[in-house]
Parts: sequence; structure tokens; C-alpha cells
Amino acid sequence: MDPGLADTPVEKMKKDCEENKSGRGELTCSRTPEDPIIIPIHSVTAKLYLNRPIEELIPAEHLKTADESSIPSIVPWVFRAGNQNGSKKDLDFWSDREPYFMNLFKALKQTPQFERPLYQGGSEFDEEAIPEEKYYFQGSVMHEFIEQIFNMLLGDDRETTDQLVCHLGHRRCISANMAYLTGCNERHYDAPTPSGFVALQMNDRPRRSPYYIAPVSITYEPESFISAVSGKIKMMLTNLYLNLKAHRHRKADQIPDQEVYLLGLHGSRLHIFHAFFPGKKSSIVWCGRSSQKAFTEASTSAPQGTPGSTSSPAGTPDELDGEPDLRTFRVLATREYDLWDRSDFRAATRALVALFMYMLSSESKIGPIEAVFERFQPKPSPRKEETTEDEATAEQAREKYDEETEDEAEISKQAQNRAWLGFGEGCEDFDLFADYVDESAGF
Repeated sequence: MDPGLADTPVEKMKKDCEENKSGRGELTCSRTPEDPIIIPIHSVTAKLYLNRPIEELIPAEHLKTADESSIPSIVPWVFRAGNQNGSKKDLDFWSDREPYFMNLFKALKQTPQFERPLYQGGSEFDEEAIPEEKYYFQGSVMHEFIEQIFNMLLGDDRETTDQLVCHLGHRRCISANMAYLTGCNERHYDAPTPSGFVALQMNDRPRRSPYYIAPVSITYEPESFISAVSGKIKMMLTNLYLNLKAHRHRKADQIPDQEVYLLGLHGSRLHIFHAFFPGKKSSIVWCGRSSQKAFTEASTSAPQGTPGSTSSPAGTPDELDGEPDLRTFRVLATREYDLWDRSDFRAATRALVALFMYMLSSESKIGPIEAVFERFQPKPSPRKEETTEDEATAEQAREKYDEETEDEAEISKQAQNRAWLGFGEGCEDFDLFADYVDESAGF
């Protein structure tokens, strides 16, 4: 074969595809939803699936509730009169009488206009051609989008509004190094700094940091596609670490199931990442055991990428999210929604509405939110006025028991709260965080 033909575009494309499938390449030609992209992160591996349906990231019942809401049906001024492309409109003529998403699109007008989407290598751009200040407008777009949708969801519910505040923290306010784990005593600090976080601030604890429940990632600098998505996945691993800090009282072999969402913006295109981390798999990888059952080192450190190399000591494949390899997890990504396109904007709004509804429900597996629901249990239903003699006797017995154990219950509650906050003896059971007292990943 002629050596000069080895570098033809066709041969080079085939070579790049093979390198990417093995996790060694910097380019990718895998764009189908069924074909995963292998992303090695130190001793673990992420399988990234692009262009997945939103139904695979958010439960269907919350998407149905979002469809019943009026928020996705709101048509911003830039899309009036059947206009499909809002980038052609002159935003100076936007009327103050129609304020919906006005600040969002004015900030979007200032963002970099990348020629290619992120999934097509759009992060590889010439930084000299784009002013630095334009990068930060992407964060402003996300802030306006998140804040307006959240305020619409709360509506006139002032009691809830006074208790929960959803906001996007600024990147400049995040000074600590983000930490994440890939195994027992395998801590890393090479995760990029997020642009901000979707956060919940409880007003009954104003002096404490808010709960960070989802990182926000935007395109800041030129880099390859593999490098860009690797940084996003590392952000999700750091958020997993923050989620589990709300479960300090758990033993290290009883880590609960957790999930992490990431919101990303590349120019005018929004995407959502989601990863589910089964508790049994996390327990095995991080501490070598699960639910008081010990496992050998060989079962948790089998060679990556070898089908069937690792059995399922923790349970069935369904309990391991369909991945029998203990050091492999899946990351699902939606398609890229172009906010300048009318149909894409409606789809992105619907997705965020459903996502926030799911996050603020008791069904989400997000550590800080689970801790909030544990603190605020639903009130019992009112008792009926008419009761039988047996019910009255049982009620008197319960009241007597409550009076006798009131002091003990109060002491137990205080101990639990102290353990959740990282004090007292309760946190010693969770040896995963025993050497993490410097709060270097806190904010």
C-alpha cells in the first residue's frame, strides 16, 4: 500500500473512530443514541449516550405534569406571528408588557455564536475570534432561564417561596477545589469549576451554604469534544460526592441510590446530562463491601472494557443499572436544544419544568433533597370526631406513651440532626467521609 494513502481523510476518520471506541481518541464520530462513547475517568469508565429521549432522563409522570402546566405553552415575543427563528428579531422592540423570557433572550443575543453544536465538536473554536466577556453571558442565560421557570412554578404560593429559593451561583464565588472519588482513598481534584449550581436555600438556615443539587456547565475555552464531556462528567462526580454528604449517618456499605443531573449550554444550545449511581455498586467500588457482605479486590477491579469480566456480586444487572462491570456507569444526554428555534425552546422549557418538578418531589434520588424531606415529614390527617371505645382506649395509650418518651425522642432528634450536619457520633459510621473534615469541596 502506498504510504501516502495512509493519511487520506477516509483512513484518518476510520482511525479516529476506532481510537474513540477504545477511549484513547480525542475525536468522536459516534452520534447515534445506541452507540456509547467511552470516557475513561481514572479507574472508572463512563459510557456516554447522546441524543437520548427526554423520557429516559426524567420520569414520564413528571413530563405529563409538565405538559399539563401552562409554562411550556408560553410563546415569547421573539416567536410571535409564527416566527420560527428568534435570532432575526430586533430585541430593542420587545415590549415591557410581555416580559416572559425577555432578559433571557437579551442575554442570549450576547453569547458566542458557535458554528457547530457541541456534539459535533463545536467546542474546538478559535478563542481569539470570540471576546472573553461573551463566554460569561452563557451563564447569564442559564440564570435567567432557571430563575424564571422556578418562579413560574411557585406562582402565588408565597409560603413556599419564602422557604425555597432556586438560584444559580456565580462561578467566581466558587473558590474551593472540587473533589470526587473513583474508589476507596482515590480522591481527585481535576474537575473543572462549574459555571454555577442549581441550588436550594432553606431560609431557616440562612448562615449555612445552600444545597447544591445540579451543576451548570458552559463552554469557556477551546478543547476537544472528549475533553469537554470528560469535564462535565467529572463535575457530576463531584456533585455525587456532595449528595452523599447529606447521608453521613449511613454506613459506608449502605450507600443509597443516587442520581445527578447537569445542565449545559454551548452558545445557544442547551443540553441535559443524567447519571444514575446504584447504591450497591457505589458501596462495592468505594469501600469493597455492600450491606455487610464483603467482596474481594478482584471483583471490584477487573479489567475495564472486558464483557463478563466482573460478575454481579451485589445483585442482578437491573440493580446495577444494567452494567455488570462495577467500575462502569452510564451517562445519558439529551439532544441539543437550540433556544433560538421555537420548537426547541418549547421542548427545553418542558424538560426544565419536568426536571424541577421531579427534583422537588420525594421521588428524586438527590441527597440534599432527600434530607429535606426527612426533616419535613407530611402532617398526619385530622382525626375523626367520632371514635369507638376501642379507638379511644388506644388513643389514650398512645398519648401516655408519647408523654413518657418525649425527652428520649427529643434527644434522638438532636443527635440525628447533629450527625446530618457532620457532628457527633453518627457521622463516624460513614467512614467514607472520615478524613474529609476540611470541607474542601464545600462552598
